[in-house]
Amino acid sequence: MPVLQGRSTDDYRRHLAAYGERISHNAWVGVGSLCKRQGDPAIIAGILDAIHGDRPDRRLHGFGCKLTSLLDERVRRRLATADSMAWSFAARFEGRDQNAWIEAARFALGVGGCPEAVSLLAERAGWRWAVGQS
Repeated sequence: MPVLQGRSTDDYRRHLAAYGERISHNAWVGVGSLCKRQGDPAIIAGILDAIHGDRPDRRLHGFGCKLTSLLDERVRRRLATADSMAWSFAARFEGRDQNAWIEAARFALGVGGCPEAVSLLAERAGWRWAVGQS
């Protein structure tokens, strides 16, 4: 997937414009360097809003999103998907299995993730997980 990088909102917008029509309608687009901006979710929301304003048909994936930004509705409403090391980091330091799917599931549900996707993940792991289960 193409990945947008920048320091400022305008940097991200220029990078998106440089791709032009090489990024097709409804394409996935990564948004990089978000991990460096976790202290202020409003900055991340501003970047995502600018990208969405220029190309509202793009499905955005946030790289390096931490709990701080994922709990912010302004950020979550613009991201189709995100990755985070936060769930694995917490599990490791609290003595749990950092690679367990259930750790990722709990984290995803805790930040408003899709229960149906968690159920599918559980099924693939050989577990039975009902939507609404915690």
